[in-house]
Amino acid sequence: MALPNIEPGLAASFLAAAISSVGLLSMAALGDWGKRNSPYFSAFAIGVLLVAILFHLTPEALTYSAGAINWMVAGFFAMVGIGMLLRLLTQTDRNVHGAAFGYASIVALGFHSFVDGLIYEATFHAELFTGAIATMGLLLHEFPEGVIAYFLARGAGLDRPQSVFWAFIAASATPVAGA
Repeated sequence: MALPNIEPGLAASFLAAAISSVGLLSMAALGDWGKRNSPYFSAFAIGVLLVAILFHLTPEALTYSAGAINWMVAGFFAMVGIGMLLRLLTQTDRNVHGAAFGYASIVALGFHSFVDGLIYEATFHAELFTGAIATMGLLLHEFPEGVIAYFLARGAGLDRPQSVFWAFIAASATPVAGA
């Protein structure tokens, strides 16, 4: 029986999904230790993202298009708007601000992971070597991404099984959907 011919970008997105799933499941299994150390995982992931955005993506985007700043500002305000909307929709007796932030962050992380899937596929279509290099770089952030997704869901007030489910959707299923 012959193995199916799978696109390299799709294979890379499945690998990314597996790595982020290991991250979120390890935090679900470690419980208190994971919760106590979640700020370190968050700081690592946020630091990597901020450095990439501020020192690489923003200048690169501005060299391609003078209108790129408009899209960046629009994206920022769209996320603020989503956060405010979620805050209105999740008003309960529990920590409203934490829940709204958690839900908005899960939505943003899901979009980010979807774009990761697009990147896997696009870079392999450009060139096999470029796809391999991009995949190696992107895979480094998949484990912390799964960890962060899990703790964002927990921070939104979801119980452990719901957190695992929504973190899986946001961090593991979306790269495959993007590819």
